[in-house]
Amino acid sequence: MPIVLILMVASHLKGYIKKKAKHPMMVGVLLWSVVHLIANGDRAALYLFGAFALFSVYSIVSSTRRGLAPTYESPNRTHDFIAIGAGGVLFAGILWGHGFLT
Repeated sequence: MPIVLILMVASHLKGYIKKKAKHPMMVGVLLWSVVHLIANGDRAALYLFGAFALFSVYSIVSSTRRGLAPTYESPNRTHDFIAIGAGGVLFAGILWGHGFLT
């Protein structure tokens, strides 16, 4: 899950993570849904997280076929450090509040 949150934050910044992952938000959603699908094996989880997984795969494939990818020329390493730090903070917050929320 920390990797998922780092990808989510990196999708909004111009760093090397975004440039290498091409579609970091959808890759993060795909990882999130697969992890939750493995952890919760019931039918409701299959429908919910399976739908998110299918949507993210469809979005990655369709965006790639249309040629939508980050095109900036000079990625900034500072943005990667910001994504890693913010993703870690978000993960700590989710660990703290996940039991309460669910």
